Amino acid sequence: MPTTLDRWTRWLYDELGARHHWDLPAGSRVIRVFLLPGWLELDLTFAPEAEFGPRGPQWQTVFGRTQSLEPFQDPDRNTLVGLVWHHALHARVWSRSWAAP
Repeated sequence: MPTTLDRWTRWLYDELGARHHWDLPAGSRVIRVFLLPGWLELDLTFAPEAEFGPRGPQWQTVFGRTQSLEPFQDPDRNTLVGLVWHHALHARVWSRSWAAP
């Protein structure tokens, strides 16, 4: 029987035309990053039930039962620098895709 991760992956390829995906492990969670047409990126996080719940103030539960979890610690300097590079790269790709020929 296919897992939830497999079912979502198949759906994104079949229905949304995903071009590629890769996994970013985060403890027992998996963040699956999909590249969709038009350079759109979609990140989905899959977690065991025991680790499903809010870890920050922006959390909004859409469905399921949440657990009481400790908030994530603030990211270290290297993580913040990596996020800046990641977002700068996305901004560059996005601006080039919209540039006039």
